[in-house]
Amino acid sequence: MVKKFRSITFTHLSTIKNHFADALPTLASMLDISVTMEVQPLAVRLQWAPAYVNAIEISARCPDGKPWYMDIKNLIAGKGHPLEASGKEQKTLQQLASNFIICDEELYKRSFDGIQLLCVDEDQDA
Repeated sequence: MVKKFRSITFTHLSTIKNHFADALPTLASMLDISVTMEVQPLAVRLQWAPAYVNAIEISARCPDGKPWYMDIKNLIAGKGHPLEASGKEQKTLQQLASNFIICDEELYKRSFDGIQLLCVDEDQDA
């Protein structure tokens, strides 16, 4: 298989830094690539900040001035769904809220690895 590539570079990474390599087999299993298909190189850029930092929008406020997470927090606190929410919106909000908890009046999102992520508004320092 090595003969089919123009160049190959190997870099040893410790297990701790090997998250990307762990994800590659999962991505590869999702694709149906034939032997005759030409595959373009995969460019990987190393970033020093987590990827979610680049995905955060400048304004995290809803048009009504409340933080983006207020409806989730109210639902978990037992205040119910927003009055204007349709049945489908209520169901979606219920599903979203299942990944959040309130601790000491603060809303946290449960991450996939068990770490609790504090939900912050744009006015709060992260």
